[in-house]
Formats: sequence, structure tokens, C-alpha cells
Amino acid sequence: MSALSLPQRGDSMWQCYVHKLRAWVAGDDGVPVRPYLMLVISTEDGALLTCEPGDTDGEGVGGNVVKSAPSAETVMAFLQRVMTYPRVMNTSKAGEKRTPSRPSAIRFADTATAAMHLGDPDKWADETACPYVRSCAAGLAVLGVHDCTFAPVPQQLVREIIRGQIEPNMAPQNQEWGTQHLPGLCQSVEGFTPAFGASLFAAAADFARAAPWESLASRRPVRITYRLVLREDVKMKLTAFGAVVGDRDSGSFGLSVHKTLEEATAAFEHECGGGGEDDEGE
Repeated sequence: MSALSLPQRGDSMWQCYVHKLRAWVAGDDGVPVRPYLMLVISTEDGALLTCEPGDTDGEGVGGNVVKSAPSAETVMAFLQRVMTYPRVMNTSKAGEKRTPSRPSAIRFADTATAAMHLGDPDKWADETACPYVRSCAAGLAVLGVHDCTFAPVPQQLVREIIRGQIEPNMAPQNQEWGTQHLPGLCQSVEGFTPAFGASLFAAAADFARAAPWESLASRRPVRITYRLVLREDVKMKLTAFGAVVGDRDSGSFGLSVHKTLEEATAAFEHECGGGGEDDEGE
């Protein structure tokens, strides 16, 4: 059945969302990978659409899940199959078949752009940050779907459907790397706030950009001076000494922190075999 021959309603619209799942599946080489979900939502009635199985590409682990970031060709093939062999995913109507048809418009988003311009629809039509907007436009035009632009994804969909239902069911317990879906840090760690998380990950990014494994690997213990603020009227300047631990090749790098230079020197010599320069850093 050709998608081009299917009926098309003038007011029908789909949202196509490509999402990198917080779950794991076995890759082709047996190494776990995070798969991608291709989800189609009918904005007319909120139905979550997928396709009948049987015509997926070789990398697929399901009709709408693939093991690597889907190309425009993969997304187009999936959309055509949803048009010709549609099936409803919603819990209340799971497995329900629909009459094959083409939408009149499709809105795209992916993981990186899901929350972009939320609440600001005037910017949606001109946004091209989602790669599928441009890469799928020509193929959809051939099928008579000429309205192809960007639109963000409702946060309720991500929170309740993807995070709450789809991802937890994709964690195999019989695999040593499989874990059931864990709550976010804000829910599982007392006192962890979005602001603290942002500062923590920003510091980690700064650490990676500074590449200390290149500038510190050959140095002897590094002197670290910092201020400790106990309260507004109690502040003190402290000094500690860090010894390099690990290297980039081992995939682990850091500093072991010591109160005295002697302790740091001993740790450094144990880790590095006594080599390195004589100067200290601060």
C-alpha cells in the first residue's frame, strides 16, 4: 500500500518526537546502548501512534525503537509505516488499529529541542534546530505533506508517558547491566536542587575543558588554597595538598587531597613512581 494513495484530512496534525531513552538495550556487539524512541502523537485526540511490526530496519528492537540515532531515512520509513499500518499505543486503547491515512501537517522535535520555545509559538515555524525539520521536508512533500515545521513537546508527555511508563518497562532485570528506572537526583538525594545540579555539572564541564590530566600529570603535589566560610562572621583561609591519581588513558583522573605536603608527596610517589617536576602549583 502506497502512503501517497491514502486519504488525507485537511485538519489532521502529527507531532513526531525522537527521544533518546534513559534505558538500555543490548547493542549488536553485546555492549549495552541507550536506544532512541520514535513517537508519533495525533494532536487531534492525543493518540500515541506506532506501526504494526514486520517492516522495521535491521537495527530496530521494536517498531518505534532503534539502537542508534535514527537518520532522516529511518524516520521517514517509520512515518510512512505509521500512515499505512497505524496502531494506537495508549494504555486504554493499546493495540487498536486505525484507518490508514496521511496527516496534513507534521511537527518535529528531538531530545535536544524538546523544551525549546515552550509557550512561545511565534518562534516555532522558523526554528530549524531539530534536524528532522529540514531533512524530512522533501520526503514528506512527495507524500503530499507540505506543512513540516518544529514544535516543542508537552512536558507532561515526557514526564508521564516516557519517563513514567515507557522507560521503566525497558530495563531487563535478567541482564547484569539492566536496572529498573531510577528516580532523578532531585527525588532520590535529599537537598539536591536543580540549581545545585546545574553548578555541579557546570564544574564538571569546566574540569573536562581544563584537561588537568595534561597540565598536571607530570607535576609533583599541587598546593590548593581555599576559603572556608562557616558563617558570615567566621571565615578562614586553608591550605591542602593534592596528588594526581589516575590518567586519561585509564579513564579515571582526579586528585587525592591531603592535609600536609609530606602526605601528598608520599601519595604522589606511590601513584607516579617518584617522577615528575619539582615545582608546585596553586
